[in-house]
Amino acid sequence: MAIKTAKVVIVSVLVAVCLWAGQVAAPSSVKFCDLVKSSATYNGRLVTTSATLFPGDHSLLLHSQECESTADLDLRTQAILPPRLESLPHGKKLESILNHGQSAQVEVVGVFESNAGRYGPDIAPFRFTITRLNTVTKVRRDR
Repeated sequence: MAIKTAKVVIVSVLVAVCLWAGQVAAPSSVKFCDLVKSSATYNGRLVTTSATLFPGDHSLLLHSQECESTADLDLRTQAILPPRLESLPHGKKLESILNHGQSAQVEVVGVFESNAGRYGPDIAPFRFTITRLNTVTKVRRDR
């Protein structure tokens, strides 16, 4: 009788976990320009976006040529790479690109932050903590 009860409890827990996992929302896919221009909407949310990741003066930054910063609108976004980057899919490729001081076009999943004032040594108004790299492509330099 105790074994049957234990099996029922285990199955019930597994079913509950599976149901909960199915309810966890996938990250919203958001254009980078929409993300930074509607920052309050996406603050603290897990999102997928595409942008250019490039080495700034003191930290990594994300940006898009579709919405460049202006004197009136600062759209700089500090990018935080995940620990053990090299173990992620596309991680070694991104690491190699960045180690050569070059930029990469990326599709990333992560948490967007916009309410803490300024982030990092470059004092960016936004921060994007990357949790997954979906795609990484080296940006060609114009000659």
